[in-house]
Amino acid sequence: MVQDLRHAVRLLRKNPGFTFVAILTLALGIAANTTVFSVVSAILLRPLPGIADPGRLVSVSRIQDGNVFDNFGYPDYSDYRDRSRSFAGLAAFCTAPLSMTTDGTNRVHGDLVTDNYFDVLGVKPAVGRLLGSGDGQVAVVSYSMWHERFGGTPDIAGSRIVLNGVPFTIVGVASSGFRGTAVDESFDVWVPISTQPVTLSRLSEGIRWLLCGMSD
Repeated sequence: MVQDLRHAVRLLRKNPGFTFVAILTLALGIAANTTVFSVVSAILLRPLPGIADPGRLVSVSRIQDGNVFDNFGYPDYSDYRDRSRSFAGLAAFCTAPLSMTTDGTNRVHGDLVTDNYFDVLGVKPAVGRLLGSGDGQVAVVSYSMWHERFGGTPDIAGSRIVLNGVPFTIVGVASSGFRGTAVDESFDVWVPISTQPVTLSRLSEGIRWLLCGMSD
């Protein structure tokens, strides 16, 4: 092995151009692998923050004609929620691009969710309360949005905002660590599914929901 190493060193000394290319290739390969691992670690290996028991959180998919689908119609969600015996709770959500009007108009990253969404995930409010049964045009904002857009004012509950032209009343702020159930996205605001016909009326016929649940 020592002889092989000496021979390799002599060859590298005789060919500096090749040596440079070899070292550069190794450096780029190591850097690329480090980057890929960092992304995989951040997205796939670390649990979602702000959830009470992330080890029990699962995403629900369905198999149809040999194909795997991760979205559902709302009637499907209702059936699974009412008949499932495998989950302690089952919630649905759908990403919703929203325009928020307060002192100006801004694009925000919204999520339309079922009224049990925060209960299933075990998320607690930082201020006020979260969504509940029978809620209408109310909203929960993220901790970061509360500070960035509303200055962290403690009396934010009761404030009015307009989302996609529809008035909403803020009822609370999600806990500081919680940013949603998507591994690569952070959400600004959550509103009830019941508001979908007015907030996303153009998608009324084709909207699909993603399901998440806590294993029993």
